[in-house]
Amino acid sequence: MTPIQSGAFPPGLEAGRIGLKRAVELQNHAAQEVAEAGVQGMQGDTVTLSSAALNGRSDLPSLDRGLIDSQVAQYLALANVKVVQTSAETAKSLMDVFGD
Repeated sequence: MTPIQSGAFPPGLEAGRIGLKRAVELQNHAAQEVAEAGVQGMQGDTVTLSSAALNGRSDLPSLDRGLIDSQVAQYLALANVKVVQTSAETAKSLMDVFGD
């Protein structure tokens, strides 16, 4: 199956398609971060905070950040589905007004 080429859709549908793709990518990243944070948490009982972590900047996987990103990805996906629905409804309305 060949992927659908960019520009094959009207602009509204294309925007929704791109948004859904980004939401899926964010969801995958969030799931990976949650998995990695869970594994790190199981490796020992001692917690040592680095200066970067104390300043709120850490490149280490974070369970809470991963879960929040997962929720954000879900809302992004829902919003982009609405974009696609609205674009499809608009196209249908235009077809009804101007004919096939």
